[in-house]
Amino acid sequence: MAAQKQKIVILGGGLRGLYLASLLSQKSYPVQYLELAGYKYPSIEPFGYFAEDLHDEFSVFLQNIADLSPCPTGFTVWSEQGPVEMRGPLSNFSLDQRGISYTLSDALKKVDHFSFQEKKEFVRAMQSLDMSQNWLTALSAHLANSIYDADRSINIHQQLLPLFNPYYLVRFSENKIKNYMDQQTFKTQRDIQIKDISLVGKTIDAIEISGMAAGVLKGDYFVWLGSSEDTTSLNPTVAKRLFPRNAVSPAWSWTHFSVQLSQGPEVEALPQNFTLIQNLYLPWTHSHISLFQKGEAPGTYHVWFRIAHSRKFQRTYLEQTCQQIVDELQRRIPALEVKIEKMPPEFSRDRSELGMNPYSVYEQPALDKLKLSCFKNLIYACPEQQSGLDLLSMKRFEIDIYQKILKMTEMKKKNDQEVQPGRDGPSLD
Repeated sequence: MAAQKQKIVILGGGLRGLYLASLLSQKSYPVQYLELAGYKYPSIEPFGYFAEDLHDEFSVFLQNIADLSPCPTGFTVWSEQGPVEMRGPLSNFSLDQRGISYTLSDALKKVDHFSFQEKKEFVRAMQSLDMSQNWLTALSAHLANSIYDADRSINIHQQLLPLFNPYYLVRFSENKIKNYMDQQTFKTQRDIQIKDISLVGKTIDAIEISGMAAGVLKGDYFVWLGSSEDTTSLNPTVAKRLFPRNAVSPAWSWTHFSVQLSQGPEVEALPQNFTLIQNLYLPWTHSHISLFQKGEAPGTYHVWFRIAHSRKFQRTYLEQTCQQIVDELQRRIPALEVKIEKMPPEFSRDRSELGMNPYSVYEQPALDKLKLSCFKNLIYACPEQQSGLDLLSMKRFEIDIYQKILKMTEMKKKNDQEVQPGRDGPSLD
């Protein structure tokens, strides 16, 4: 098959790289978007979407591929001390009851717009407090963080979730995603295997692919969005070229199960979402923290929780953890009957059926061992490099990659112009 020439080749999957492809195509870059085999479209977003309005470019993109349901009470946290609603008529009362000052809540409303100095001062103030005073900020920093920190420390480099923004449940639609991709100017190829990488010195000249499309694909720039572990699963030889050391395995990953609640006034009074925390001082893992999101069927909730990556296929562990979460909810609402409707996907499927997990959480010592090979025209955009798992973090991350590509292509264009011979010698424009 004759080699094809594409300006920018994005190797992603699921949702990874899709927004980046959209941004680049709007700048008239020829873009080839490859969906790597093993990636599946998510159905439910565990962390929802915090948005001041739905008219910015990313929000419009999101509405093209998902259904968004507004939560009138905003993001809700239910610890053992009681529920806290971030918005709605009871918000101020619940914040006062928990001793959360207006100064803190006002600051958390503005975290998305902090200057570096403002964030630095805010973080310094939070670091001087203990968990009983700064737990909400710690939750903002660690709930969707891609790096696990048992101490839940707060630092300047973390992306803080704007917990007081309007909050939406997000349900992705595979049909909407595919329709959106079909309507774009960039080319898409699905279920792609990477067979080999062709190098010329320290430059990637082409990649050999197979699957629903096969052949040799050339490009000026390549963007790699697969993790080191996922890349190893796809092709160990290619993984060794891109990640010369061993793959980095996550320490934790988020998964979900479904529950059915008995009908009654208790269920009707529950918010559309709530984060159930058993004990603020215990690690936010296993059954100690769970994210409840109202399902489409009456009385149904989807429940997300963070499990040990090394134990995620242990059926007994999954059963026990799910039951512990159910027992905690029933303890708080004794009149409520809760039944597990559907176990986590890992309970009945293996890795080959599940595909890649987009909600993996790493530990810093493991990330410190990650090594990336240096190629002049390869941009790494791996999960190991992304600071958060939520949609706002994905937006920031892919915009950063987009801006990096713009700078690289503009620099190359300028260099080519400087060496382009003309009638009067090289052009210096």
